[in-house]
Amino acid sequence: MKKVRNTLCIILSVSVFAAIVDAEEITIFDADATITDGNAYDTVVVKGDGTVVDMTGGEVSTLITMNASNFNMSGGIVGQSASYKHGIRAYDSSILNLSGGQVSRMYSCNQAEVNILGNATVGSYCSINQSSVITVMGDAASIGSITAMNSSKFRLLAGTCGTANLYGVSTLEMSGGSVDYVHAYWDAAKPNLNISGGTIRSFLYLGSDGITRISGGTIEALGNLSVNGVVEQNVEIIGYDLAAVPYGGTHGCGQITGYWNDAADFTINLYTPNDYSIVTLYDSVGPVHCLPCPGDLNGDCWLSPIDVSTLVSMLLPEASHSYWLQCPQ
Repeated sequence: MKKVRNTLCIILSVSVFAAIVDAEEITIFDADATITDGNAYDTVVVKGDGTVVDMTGGEVSTLITMNASNFNMSGGIVGQSASYKHGIRAYDSSILNLSGGQVSRMYSCNQAEVNILGNATVGSYCSINQSSVITVMGDAASIGSITAMNSSKFRLLAGTCGTANLYGVSTLEMSGGSVDYVHAYWDAAKPNLNISGGTIRSFLYLGSDGITRISGGTIEALGNLSVNGVVEQNVEIIGYDLAAVPYGGTHGCGQITGYWNDAADFTINLYTPNDYSIVTLYDSVGPVHCLPCPGDLNGDCWLSPIDVSTLVSMLLPEASHSYWLQCPQ
């Protein structure tokens, strides 16, 4: 009987000790505050419309923003480990500006907005969901990998990213920076990819029935990975002197060549035999994005006789628009 009591005491003591070790100390900031060098927190909650918390140093295990609050980070560490519980969790239209420091993991939901600037680093994993937006715009900023879902948007303007995964009606807007891999996964919904610059160092994998619009940048290869070889992707290449062939290239399945509208030449290798059939070439025609140019009425980034005809069409009665320039069939 004595042995049983001693065993029970030991078990209870260990349980109490474990509870003490795992106890989470929660600090709530519902008014403006600053976290500086020497400060250390378990969990910090930033809440309240308009509340601003600046972090210039120190350490926080878990940081949660909510209720349209604001968090600015220029130094310090959030998430001392790669545990899924640690890192930043952004909710409820809160706005985060990270210009420095290190974050182990990040979750962004409910229309939160995260801007990664300067030399801020987000480590192993980042997830965005429910109409949230993450923008990487710092040349020295980096993010390990990102998963975008459910109407969320990932904007890569500068910096580096390991892998970008897109599900559902999510969007990638890429105009700069670099990423190793981009995966658009098969889904009933349609991820949309708009690539106008930057570098995809390895592969652009297209496994969903979405729209991919490419008008700039460097892409080593693209591949259609649709289920059972069903081709549901639509890849739009926008530039001039464009050509696509289903042979040659580094993978033996073809390549796309030409010039972007900024006169930079490019080659995109095709990865699978399906890829050639999903490519549409827009040679010197829209949809094109360029700086406004007076007289460029059709928006193709060129001043040409087409702009004159467009002007005449605008001046003619609407009933005649369909006929006056129609070519013989």
